[in-house]
Amino acid sequence: MKRIIFSIFSIVMLGFVAAQLAWMQVNNNGFGDENNSSTFSMAVYDGNLYVGTENYTGTEIWKYNGRTWSQVNTDGFGDEDNSGTFSMAVYEGSLYVGTENDSTGTEIWKYNGTTWMQVNVDGFEDKNNSGTFSMAVYDGYFYVGTENDSTGTEIWRALPTQSPATQSPATQPPVVERAGMEIGLIDMAEVIVAIITAAGIVYSAESRKTKQKKIKKMNILMVVFIILLIISLFDLGSQILFPRLDVSLPNTPSAIDADGILNIQVTVSSKGDPVSNAKVLLKTEGGWFEDTETTQTSGSTTKDGAFLAAWHPFDPSAYTEPVRYTFEAKASKSFCRSGSGRITVVINPKDVRPPSIPKLMSPVNGETISNQPINWSFDWSDSTDDDSGVNCYHICMKDPRGRIQVSTNVAESHYTYTRGGYIREENLNDWTWKVRVQDNEGNWSEWSESRTFNVSPRSPVYQFVGTWKSEDPETSGITRVEIRIDQDTIFVHMWGKCQPTDCDWGEKTTSISDAVDGTIELTWHQERCVRQQELSILSDGQLQICEHTYFTDGSSQFNCFTFYLVEEENGYCLGTLFVALLVLGGVLVPLKHRK
Repeated sequence: MKRIIFSIFSIVMLGFVAAQLAWMQVNNNGFGDENNSSTFSMAVYDGNLYVGTENYTGTEIWKYNGRTWSQVNTDGFGDEDNSGTFSMAVYEGSLYVGTENDSTGTEIWKYNGTTWMQVNVDGFEDKNNSGTFSMAVYDGYFYVGTENDSTGTEIWRALPTQSPATQSPATQPPVVERAGMEIGLIDMAEVIVAIITAAGIVYSAESRKTKQKKIKKMNILMVVFIILLIISLFDLGSQILFPRLDVSLPNTPSAIDADGILNIQVTVSSKGDPVSNAKVLLKTEGGWFEDTETTQTSGSTTKDGAFLAAWHPFDPSAYTEPVRYTFEAKASKSFCRSGSGRITVVINPKDVRPPSIPKLMSPVNGETISNQPINWSFDWSDSTDDDSGVNCYHICMKDPRGRIQVSTNVAESHYTYTRGGYIREENLNDWTWKVRVQDNEGNWSEWSESRTFNVSPRSPVYQFVGTWKSEDPETSGITRVEIRIDQDTIFVHMWGKCQPTDCDWGEKTTSISDAVDGTIELTWHQERCVRQQELSILSDGQLQICEHTYFTDGSSQFNCFTFYLVEEENGYCLGTLFVALLVLGGVLVPLKHRK
C-alpha cells in the first residue's frame, strides 16, 4: 500500500514540476526602437500574432508569424499623438485596435490584413475620451470602453456591418446534435467500464498482497463489469440494426426581424440517405408548435426527407433588443430510431426608433445672404441611425409671409436653392428653414430647430438689366441697348443708326464692383472715333447715356441720350394672345358654316 501511495505522490510531483513554464525572448528590445517602451495589447488574427506598443513618437503595430517580426502600420497611424495601442480584438474577420490620443481623442482602427481604416470619429466626438482600454464581442455586437477623466468612462457599441440574417450557413453553421440512444449508454458505459477496469486492476493487485481476503467483493465488481459490457454490446448492435436518424436544419436563416417570418427547413437522413415518413416535431421556448410527418410523395416541399415549417414572433412590439431563440427539431421513425437537431436564431427588434435630429450649420441664425444672383447654400450635420441607416433628409424653407418656397427630399446633408429674378424689398427679412431626416424603415426624426435668415437689398446695378430703346426714333446715334448680368459681370450690347439696318457695335463687359455708385462706364474704340460713355438710371426710370466722342481729326463732341425699357414679356403675351384669337376664329368659323 505504501508503494502505491508513493507512486501516486511521485506522479503528482512530476506533473507539478512539468507545469512550470520555460521562457525565452522572441523579439529585439523595443523592436529596435527604445521609444517602444511598453506592450499593452496582443491579439491573434489570421494565424499571426499582433502586438501594439506605447511610443511617444507614435504607436507601432507589429506582426509575428512564428519566425520573424514586421511592422504593419505607419507610426501613430500618421499622427504622433496616437501614442499607444491599448486594446485589440478580432471582429467580423478584421482586426480592430484602439489608441491613446490625449489631443483629439481615442481612435479605432480596422485592419483587413492589407490596409488600415479609421472607423470612428476622434474620441467619439469628445476629446476627453482619450483612450480605448478594452474591447469585446458580445451577442454579435462589438463593444469598446474608453478612458475619460472628465465625465467618466463610456461604453460604445458598433452594429454588425453584415446583417446576421444575410449571412450564409457556412459562416454561421447551425448547432446540430443527435438524440435518442446516442445520449444513452455506449459513451457512458465505456467510461464506467474503463473506471471499473482500472479499479479492478488496482483491487486485484491489492488482493494478491492481502492473500485473497476480499475476493467476494471483487466478484461483485466483476459481475457489474460483465453486465455493463453486455449493455454496451447491445447498444452497438442496435446502432447497426437500427441506425440513428441525422437531423439538421439547413438553409434556415440565423436572424429575422421581429415582424418577419422564419422559414424552417428540417432534413432527416440516415447514413447519408434521406428518410421518408419520419415524424418531425419542432419546439422552441414557447413549446411544440408543429406535429406532422415528412413524406416524399406529398409535394416538393418534403422531397428527400425534408420538412418545411413557418414561425413568426407573436408580438413584434415586445422586442426592444435582439433576442436569441433555440429551435429544436426531433425526428422519429420507430421506437428505437430517433434523432434531433438545433439551431439558434436571433430575433431583431423592429426599427421604430427615429434617426438623430440634424443640426443646422449654415446659414447661421440671422445671417444675410445674397439677393442676386439667388444661389443659396444650406448645410446641416449628418444624422445617424444605428438600426437601419439614414435614407434621406427633408428641407423646408418659408418666405417672410409664411409661404413654403422649398419642401423637398435630398440624399446628402446639403442643398442649393437656385432661381432667377430677385427678392423684392418687402420680402427681404425673416426667411426661415428647418430640416428633418428619415431612416430606411420610414421613421422620421423631429424637425430641427428653425433658423431665420435675411436677404440683402437688391444692388442698384440690376436696374440696368433689360432691353432699352431710344426715346428719339429719328436719332442718328445709339438706337438700342441690351444689358444683362451673369455672376459678377455686366454685359452691355449696343446698336447704332445705319441704313438699311442698324449697325451692331458689339458687346462690352465690366464688373459689378465697378458700378457700385450706380453708374456704368464704357469705352468703345471705333474706326473713326473713340467713345467714352457713362450710363445711369434717371429718377423716372429711364436709362441715360452721356458720351464724349473723340474723332480722329482731333475734334470732339458731348451728347446725352435717353432710353426707355422695353416690356418684352407683356408685349409677347399680348401678341401671343392676339395670334391665338385669330387662329381660334379661323377654326370656329368654318365649323359654324358646316353646320
